[in-house]
Amino acid sequence: MSISVNPESLPCGGCKYCVKVHEQWQDFRTIDNVIPLAAVQHDVNRSGGKEYPGSTSGVIQGAEEGSRECNTTTMALDGVLANTASLAEESAFGIQYTTDQLSSEQAMDPDLQLILHWLQKEEEPPDNIVYMAGPAAKKYLVNKEQFFLDKAVLFNRSKSDQVRLVVPKAYIQEVLILNHDLPITGHQGIDRTTGRVKKKFYWYKMGDMIKEYVRTCNVCNKNKKPTRKARCPLTQYHAGAPMERVHIDFLGPLPETTRGNTNILVMVDQFTKWVEIIPLPSQTAEETAKAAVNEFFTRFGCPFSIHSDQGRNFESNLFKSVCKTLQIHKTRTTAYRPSANGQVERYNRTLMDIVRCFVNKSQKDWDEYLPQLASAIRSSDNRMTGMTPNKMMLGREVNMPIDLVFRPPTEESDECEEAYVSRLIEEIRQAHEIARQKLKTSQEYMKRDYDIKMRKNEYVPGDLVYIIDTASVKGRSKKLDPPWKGPGIIVEKITSYVYRVKLEKSVFVINHDRMKKCNDRNIPAWLKRAQNQLRDGENILVDNGDIYCICRKGDQGAFMIQCDLCDDWYHGTCVNVTPEVAETFATYHCPKCQTPNDI
Repeated sequence: MSISVNPESLPCGGCKYCVKVHEQWQDFRTIDNVIPLAAVQHDVNRSGGKEYPGSTSGVIQGAEEGSRECNTTTMALDGVLANTASLAEESAFGIQYTTDQLSSEQAMDPDLQLILHWLQKEEEPPDNIVYMAGPAAKKYLVNKEQFFLDKAVLFNRSKSDQVRLVVPKAYIQEVLILNHDLPITGHQGIDRTTGRVKKKFYWYKMGDMIKEYVRTCNVCNKNKKPTRKARCPLTQYHAGAPMERVHIDFLGPLPETTRGNTNILVMVDQFTKWVEIIPLPSQTAEETAKAAVNEFFTRFGCPFSIHSDQGRNFESNLFKSVCKTLQIHKTRTTAYRPSANGQVERYNRTLMDIVRCFVNKSQKDWDEYLPQLASAIRSSDNRMTGMTPNKMMLGREVNMPIDLVFRPPTEESDECEEAYVSRLIEEIRQAHEIARQKLKTSQEYMKRDYDIKMRKNEYVPGDLVYIIDTASVKGRSKKLDPPWKGPGIIVEKITSYVYRVKLEKSVFVINHDRMKKCNDRNIPAWLKRAQNQLRDGENILVDNGDIYCICRKGDQGAFMIQCDLCDDWYHGTCVNVTPEVAETFATYHCPKCQTPNDI
């Protein structure tokens, strides 16, 4: 029964504001006829004479009467709930399904036939039928007191006295979609989706089914950040002598100084902790190689290996040629993993802390005191070795201003030069031996503390994974972009925790901590083909020994991209495509396949 309100009967006599509001609400006049579901209380008699207060016959009947009066999916509410209404046109409980449809589907469900037989005929089903029934049917029958019929539709009463519709198998998928995938349900997690569904619906092992549905949701897997990140055990790098392993990195760009410098090249010897800090005007490969050789290698000799990130200056052909000429082994981190070069990254933090103490307001003189600041770091005790880098590298402490001001008197020594050299060599040997023991102990403690929060996942070639997307694209908000890209397929296990992963248009070398397993229900066709190829022993990538790309060289371990027309692979540096730009391409056409429209 609808209530008609006349604006003139209001205390204001029908002012213009009330008349305007009354006119605006005319489109929603059908809402006045809706009876709140919580207010519906009916008594229903099941065959057998038992009464079940709070039954749902009024709910279903009201829905049917409302659907006869007007089609709710075509009324003015479409403009308010457009997305929900469009899905409701396809399927939605309480809008399109009648009691006859629900009752018919329940009767055709084999798992519900036993409980329906008991409710309709008031007698136990034959034992031979019960023995042959499935676990769902047996559970329904064992808990038969929780079920009742209303308008021939089967309902369940929970322990908290909630009336829930028993969902037949044909409608389970639909219920899950409407309680998880709609904007109004918001792709919530397992607990919230389970709570939402259990309030109104019931079926056998519904908790496990809801959990699996949410766990395998493509949209959730790609757009939600993990509550617990993967973490592999700490990998240790050992160096037992000076210049055995040197870490190198850049700080910058910084404001240009009066001397024209904008960057800082930082180099750290892993064993002695000796640090070199060099201001440079740019990060080009030529400037980098020249500074490393002239400012460091010519003084202390060439290192056995150099470890850097994947910066273009360190991965350039020029820098690689210098390393090859000097017989230096070049290693690098995986993409977006600065912790793999933590030796120099920690010094970067220390350096910037002390640089800020000596910079003016214009920030144009930050390079003025860099040599003295480097000396300050080298003359300070290192927590890992227990000695200063000066002592470790030079075998003695250097004079500082405090020593010149307050130098204690020294006694003259009759020690000859040979004895002094022998003593100095022995002191260096002892210092290095002590440092090795302390480094070993410190690394063990560090690994113990780090591995407490270890959360390791096991991957093998052929597994489908998502990769953390940390790249930023100009014009797009990082907060609105999916935190994961993919899915992709693991092609090769390079080390214990480093993998080669192929996405649809590119190949990456990724650390274990930047991946998660793909549990999607719907897998792209190209991934299914790739899985079959790997299973058959085929190589879905170009062999390292093959020649391809514009440069006609093999796989160098760097980023590669595949043409969607000719299927040839190209080095990203050769075609001027970075991993971040590659992810924005819908399709990629190589230089030989490009048309004027592509350009």
